[in-house]
Amino acid sequence: MKVGLVSPYDFASPGGVNDHVRRLAVRLRQLGHEARIFAPSSRADVDFDSARFYRIGTPIAIPVNDSVARITLSFHLANQVAAIIADEGFDVLHFHEPLMPALPITMLRMSTTANVGTFHAFARSNVGYFYGRPLLQPYLAHLHRGIAVSEPARAFVQRYFPDFPLRVIPNGVDLNVYRSGLAPIRHLRDENLNVLFVGRLEKRKGLGDLLRAYRAMSMRVPQTRLIIVGDGPLRGRVESYVARHRLANVVLAGYVPESVKPRYYNSADIFCAPATGAESFG
Repeated sequence: MKVGLVSPYDFASPGGVNDHVRRLAVRLRQLGHEARIFAPSSRADVDFDSARFYRIGTPIAIPVNDSVARITLSFHLANQVAAIIADEGFDVLHFHEPLMPALPITMLRMSTTANVGTFHAFARSNVGYFYGRPLLQPYLAHLHRGIAVSEPARAFVQRYFPDFPLRVIPNGVDLNVYRSGLAPIRHLRDENLNVLFVGRLEKRKGLGDLLRAYRAMSMRVPQTRLIIVGDGPLRGRVESYVARHRLANVVLAGYVPESVKPRYYNSADIFCAPATGAESFG
C-alpha cells in the first residue's frame, strides 16, 4: 500500500506526535509499504528521508494547552495539496490531529481515498472544539476510521463530538531501541544515583516540581544527580533556579537526538515524568 502520514506540527521541532509519525513511517516501510510524510517545517532540511517528506507550509508558534503548537495557519495550500494527492495516488491517508489547522483539514477536505484520523491530545477544555463544532463536524464525516491513543484522548474528543466513534490504540514502543545491552553514557555511570527527566522544558511538564523535589532530595542523599534531557522556553528559568539554589550535580543535556536518548535511559536509576496535566499518554 501507499500511505500518506499527515502531521500539523513543525517537523523540524521535536515532539511526541512527530516522533510517532516518523516511527510509524519507518515501520510501514519495514513491512513493505510506501510511506510519505506531510507536515509544515521551519527548516528545509529535516531528520527524515527527504524523498519521502513533503514540506507544506511554514509554521508559526501558537500558545495552547500550557505548551506551544508550531503549526501552519495558511489556507493557501490547496493547489499544492491537490497536486500531491493527484500525483501520489495514495491508498490511505492517515491524519494525526485531523482537526488541526491548516494542513490536516485542507488535505482531509480534498482527499479522495480512505482516511484515518488519530487523535493524540488531551486537555481540560478546548475553546476551538466548543465554538467550532458546526464547522469541524463536516470534516469528521470525511474520516473512515478514528483512533485515539488513550482513553483520556478518546474522552476528550467525544466530549465535543459524542457521535464520532473512536478506537483506542495505544502508542507503540519499539523495545529493540531500549535493549539492555545498549551502552550507557560513560561519564554518568559512577557512584551517583541518576534521576532522569526527558521532555520539553515547559510548564506542563512539571519541571518546577521536579527541581524542588531534587533540591530536598539532594540534601538527604548528596550522591544524587539530576539529568535533564530536552530544551524549551523554560531553560533560562531552570538554569537560574539551579544557580540560585546552588544545586550540585544537575546536568542540562539540552536537545539530544532520538538515536542517543536510549543511552540516557540506560544510564538512569530513576526516570521521573512529573507532568502536571494536559498529557494524553504517559
